[in-house]
Amino acid sequence: MIKWKVNETMMIDTLNDKVFMEDKFKQNTDEYSASDCVNSMYILELKYRNMPSTLFGDCFLEKQKYDSLMKKASELGKQAAYVAAYRDGCYYAWNLSRLTKEGYDFGWEGNFMKATTHFENTDTIEKVSCKLPLTKGRKLI
Repeated sequence: MIKWKVNETMMIDTLNDKVFMEDKFKQNTDEYSASDCVNSMYILELKYRNMPSTLFGDCFLEKQKYDSLMKKASELGKQAAYVAAYRDGCYYAWNLSRLTKEGYDFGWEGNFMKATTHFENTDTIEKVSCKLPLTKGRKLI
């Protein structure tokens, strides 16, 4: 199994075992889906960060991913959220639907990043993204 898929499955299992015991997430099987998993309330994008949560104090979110999550959440009547797991075992979540409703300024800007994270294309391209401060999220674990 591909390493990112293993991390994704591990994250879902951990969230289901430690946080969402009553409303477990189901993993999406389509790797090109707008989200990684869903339960009765949320549609989630998951990101494993191979660094401690204390290193930067934030996490990148691509605008394209945000737009896809928000659209799919609206279609399904769910909340869009982004969850990052860190090497030190900490999990942080951002409720994107709530932040948007509250008028949060995501501060979208162009940044040069790898074209893809999990595939063989390592070219660098400009992507519109923001930094989500840990202080705007919620520590789950």
